[in-house]
Amino acid sequence: MRSSVRRGQTLIGAMVTLVILCLVVLVVLNLGFKRPKPGQSMPARVTRQAENIQCLNLLRQYRMMVMVNEQPPKSIRDFGSPSELRCPVCGMYYRFDPRRANDPKTHGLYCPYPGHRNL
Repeated sequence: MRSSVRRGQTLIGAMVTLVILCLVVLVVLNLGFKRPKPGQSMPARVTRQAENIQCLNLLRQYRMMVMVNEQPPKSIRDFGSPSELRCPVCGMYYRFDPRRANDPKTHGLYCPYPGHRNL
């Protein structure tokens, strides 16, 4: 009779442990992702974020090239050939705003695509 009591306690302990682990996994998975907006699927949202990151990385590369000169850019030619300065997502040419040339974050270079203006 003693052994059956121990088995029961061990089985209950294992079940409680499994339930707790399942709850922890569910909480961790739900914290990592925001719920998609109504009418927007998760794959579409992830694809849009990946495209934004692709444009942001290209902008950062061009901005880093200007930082080497330690002088604020005067025109878009300071970033490279204007024909190469295109957004990989929408294909629009990047724009240069001389009023924002002293901005250490953007150096005046930005993407005119509506979803990328804050990159």
